[in-house]
Amino acid sequence: MKVAIYPGSFDPITLGHMDIIDRGCVLFDRIVVAVAQSESKKPLFSLEERVRLVKQIYKENTNVEVVGFPRQLTVDLAREHGACAIIRGPPFFDKACLTSATARTLLSVKQSIIIATPLIP
Repeated sequence: MKVAIYPGSFDPITLGHMDIIDRGCVLFDRIVVAVAQSESKKPLFSLEERVRLVKQIYKENTNVEVVGFPRQLTVDLAREHGACAIIRGPPFFDKACLTSATARTLLSVKQSIIIATPLIP
């Protein structure tokens, strides 16, 4: 089973996030949406509220698992879920390149996937 992790604050989840999750479901057997605490960003919604919102949206999709991770490294979460890839959106391209190298070094995550969202006029 091919599993990918999609980490982010999702504060709140947007159509762009949902597009990336939906397209990730085509590429992988399971997507783990990892909702980060992100206290430094001063989130609008609590971690529990953000997890609940994403779970509500994907309650019918058995290929999507939603987890909160208050204080954990993404690579540890990826290892815990047996992920072979980490998904990121375009705003995180530079960070994803660094994360990709780190993930390959620390565990058997073989890919970091950048999924671009379509431009909506």
